[in-house]
Amino acid sequence: MPENLADVDGTGDVVSQLAVYDRLVKETLQPDLQAAMDARDVLLEEVSEYSKLRDQIKFIQSSSLTTLKTMVDLGSDFYAQAKVPDTSMITIDLRVQDYHANMTLDEALGYIDRKEAMLKKRIDRLTEKGAKLRSDVRVCLEAMAEIYKLDKADREGRYEEDKY
Repeated sequence: MPENLADVDGTGDVVSQLAVYDRLVKETLQPDLQAAMDARDVLLEEVSEYSKLRDQIKFIQSSSLTTLKTMVDLGSDFYAQAKVPDTSMITIDLRVQDYHANMTLDEALGYIDRKEAMLKKRIDRLTEKGAKLRSDVRVCLEAMAEIYKLDKADREGRYEEDKY
């Protein structure tokens, strides 16, 4: 049985041709599409978190808060009350291993803007990749339908010849 589309030259039987396309769609294109969309969803969630952080920083700045009482999620929706004695600095998870950075609120806003721009470029690339993979799946499915139609027409033509 052919291993890739280059091996399908029209001389094989219809079943093997359809199997090549089916295998390409199921074993390569669909998993790649799912992986790209999953990676994009992770990045979208990260952008959302940065957006929330930006809003919180702007609230602290606009309210001129010097201290802050808040609820902190410790995990599994278990919250504890926390007091921030000095809101002039913030610690940001850089998402590089376990590295964190202390920044002023203005530095943090600049970092968030740069990080979001970088994440949005990656999201755009993954969206384009997803669109190309969807198109490739559609082309394969159309090719399979065309092979099936041609085979069916060929079989019906032979049936008509046998009648006479």
